[in-house]
Amino acid sequence: MNISNLSEPQRQALLDLLVLGMYSDSKLTLAEDASVQSVLDTFKLESDYERDKYLDASVARVREQAQTADAARAYAVTLAKRFASAEHKRAVYDTLERVLASDDGVSARERGLLSVVKEVFRI
Repeated sequence: MNISNLSEPQRQALLDLLVLGMYSDSKLTLAEDASVQSVLDTFKLESDYERDKYLDASVARVREQAQTADAARAYAVTLAKRFASAEHKRAVYDTLERVLASDDGVSARERGLLSVVKEVFRI
């Protein structure tokens, strides 16, 4: 996974997609959280406090933007559009897919999110 060269807005978009995916099936698991934490490791944040603040900001954005299924879909489209290069699209999609599958299954709602991202990315 090569997400180390993402811009700051792209890193935020990636994290928001991951959080959106985690919350999409209303089932938060330790495996998904651990996968998100491993992505946060690549962001090289300065402290645990900065890391927690970064994740909390993402959760707040997702809650605000994705209060209904239609709003969640629209937010996912907006986030996915922040990635232009084929390399970034593939890395983001693979990361999202890996995080959503980390709890030994991908729910129908999670598959729906993957479909939306795949459609925007045209992959």
